[in-house]
Amino acid sequence: MKDKMDRYISEKYGSSLSMSQRMPISNRVTGEVLFEITAYVVIDHISGSKQRLVYIPKCNEYKLLHSIAVSINQIFNVFDGVGVIIGDEKSSGTIESTMDMPFSPKIILLLDEVDIPSNEMVNIFLSVDVRVQIVDLSKLYQYKSVFISYGGKDEDIVKNLNFTLIEKGIKTWFFPNDAKPGQKLHRMMSEGVMHHDKVLLVCSKTSLSRNGVLNEIERVLEREAEEGGSDILIPVTLDDFVYQEWSPERDDIARHIKARVIINVNPDSPS
Repeated sequence: MKDKMDRYISEKYGSSLSMSQRMPISNRVTGEVLFEITAYVVIDHISGSKQRLVYIPKCNEYKLLHSIAVSINQIFNVFDGVGVIIGDEKSSGTIESTMDMPFSPKIILLLDEVDIPSNEMVNIFLSVDVRVQIVDLSKLYQYKSVFISYGGKDEDIVKNLNFTLIEKGIKTWFFPNDAKPGQKLHRMMSEGVMHHDKVLLVCSKTSLSRNGVLNEIERVLEREAEEGGSDILIPVTLDDFVYQEWSPERDDIARHIKARVIINVNPDSPS
């Protein structure tokens, strides 16, 4: 999830200086931590102001959103007195302190799988006199890039699957097309599963019997855990091996895969 937030800020503000802080949202009475968000302040050189952003992942409770709204000023108080000196007196003749920059009047809410209508979110923040702009990251970056993990003998079928995804406008990483000559194989595959929005895992007997594919599964599951339980891995299959015969050394890996919806994409399958 955090990858989407970082990507948005990078694409929107380029090389602008940014500061961030993870923030727990607590029950005002009991002190219990209910939720965690990430607050960002970006030094926007183009507008000459500081932009405030709040990343809110997986929220479907109005009470939690209201808790964020009433705490919004306190959330950004952590950045009070924090600034830098920018410019170069020798080369440009100007120098400026970012502490003197005004804040943009609107706070940008970066939402990721938040199941609350945008107009209602805007009203919740307006009720505490805070103007917000909504950016839905889950729609903005949905399925923009897919890494395909498979075993070599499945390549002919996977080639057709890759072609179908490209036709749908999805950017893919498919070994025969995208592998760079001379790059170390293990590093290339590890980076692939870590830097794409989704990982399409082919769960056939051929693919799930390869150590490389098993390593990629482990990396993806680790990434999902680090990102707070996000759903990155999409399993598809060409046969019934994953259901009936698959028994890897780490049985927790099998449980993670079998707990998901697995689609049969074999064009010759009667189903």
